[in-house]
This record gives sequence, structure tokens and C-alpha cells, in this order.
Amino acid sequence: VLGAYFAAQAFQQEEDASRGYRTLVATHGPPVVLRAARLCIGLAFFGGLILGLIGWIPRLCLLAAAGWWWVDRWLAAWALQPDGGSEEWARGFARRMLWTVILGITLAFVAYADASLSREPVAGLGTASGHPSDRPCLPPDELRAWEETSGWMR
Repeated sequence: VLGAYFAAQAFQQEEDASRGYRTLVATHGPPVVLRAARLCIGLAFFGGLILGLIGWIPRLCLLAAAGWWWVDRWLAAWALQPDGGSEEWARGFARRMLWTVILGITLAFVAYADASLSREPVAGLGTASGHPSDRPCLPPDELRAWEETSGWMR
């Protein structure tokens, strides 16, 4: 979200400066806010990448890395535009972010549905290392039955 906030400022340097605003784009210019956007989005991506690699989120979600690369390349090209480019650059960024998020959510849903249909543990209970040690590794209906009979919920 912070990366998107910075990117949204990139094309409005003159407007912010004329109003006396002290936004990052008004004080340092579009290339700086776009570098900040890339940094924030990159940090978030690498955090998600680490979570996927260690198995805390479904590893299928790692395929969304292609979307991050697509967004990052757009931001890099946008930073080269004079005066922060136009609103079209911002729209292009927003579209790429949207499609990347949709891809990530779709991949997470596919992993969830696959586990559910295969009668395996789902969500955090079914990831490679995200299963809590205080519960058995069961499909959802059997886990609910175990919770009711074991007194775990009390």
C-alpha cells in the first residue's frame, strides 16, 4: 500500500508544489518517489517470497512473482519519463498491480481448493511449514470433529 501511495504522487509534482504541499514528489521529484515505490513493493514481494519459500503460504503463490517483475519493470520505465510521466503511467501501474494481486489471490484459491477437494488440510493448516503443532493434520471436516471431541476449543 505504501508503494502505491508513493507511485500515486509521481505525476503531480507541479500541482503539489504550486499548492505548497511538502509531499515527497514536491520536495524530491518523481524519480525519488518511484524509487521509493519500487523499494516498498519490492520489500513486500520479497517478504511474500520468503514466506512462500519457507512454506508459510502456499508455494503455488510463488508463481505470482511474474506479476511483481511486470510491475517493477513498469515502475523502472516510468521513472525515466520526464516530469513523472502522465496519468497514463499511473493507470498502467494500477492495472499491473491489480492483475498481480488477482493472480496471487487466484493462486491461493487454487491451492485451497485443491487441498480441500483432495481432502487434505487447508489454508495455514496445509502449508509446508505453517501447520500448528498442537493440532493433528486432518481435512477440515475431520479436524472439526476432532476439535469437538478433544476439548481443544475450550
